[in-house]
Amino acid sequence: MTQVSSASELVLIVDDDVQLCQMLTTYLGTHGWRVATANTGGEGIKAAREQQPDLIILDVMLPDLDGFEVLRRLHQSGATKVLMLTARGEEIDRIVGLEMGADDYLGKPFNPRELMARMKAVLRRAQSPGSVPTPVPIGDFEIDAHKRQILHRQRVIPLTDVEFMLLQYLLNHNHTVVSRDDLSVALFDRTSRPFDRSVDMTVSRLRRKLEDLQGFKGSIRSIRNSGYIFVTDSEGDAS
Repeated sequence: MTQVSSASELVLIVDDDVQLCQMLTTYLGTHGWRVATANTGGEGIKAAREQQPDLIILDVMLPDLDGFEVLRRLHQSGATKVLMLTARGEEIDRIVGLEMGADDYLGKPFNPRELMARMKAVLRRAQSPGSVPTPVPIGDFEIDAHKRQILHRQRVIPLTDVEFMLLQYLLNHNHTVVSRDDLSVALFDRTSRPFDRSVDMTVSRLRRKLEDLQGFKGSIRSIRNSGYIFVTDSEGDAS
């Protein structure tokens, strides 16, 4: 049964831990969020389609569908901002979630204050500029910040929100080495931490999409102990 409290931005919490949902409903409600809860994957999908939340907090472990299947079905229904909750130390869950297009993840148990900070960061990244900027051409690419789209040779590249931000950042720093810390701040509003592979997994996913672009001869190259460098032409083949 989905419950909703009152206020501004709507967050849907999909988790079978009823006590956790009640605690977060109270905590987030006192900080100005509207909160809806669902305790199964099926209820979560139904609530997401009916209520169109601004953000979904999605647990990986659910009694019917696992969180990854819920994430897949949510993305089939349209663009949805999703922050996944994973068991502490289960790196594979985090990798799979990012691979499937989750916007961020947080391990359990967590501090509600950190959760709220992550939620704000995800929504802040997704906000479109107030004015409508002119699309910016960079080589064969064109960045449309208003539509949050990047085109290659006039074809839209299918990107998640985090992938869009990564490619936008790399294009704006074309032929320049960028550190993992800089990318982590740009993408997730936090510096990178030991064993945190969020940036690396997002880069890996974006690489595969760029490799599928017809006529693209550049690459994202890893620079040992430094970060990454993005080149948009055949120089990317040189090492």
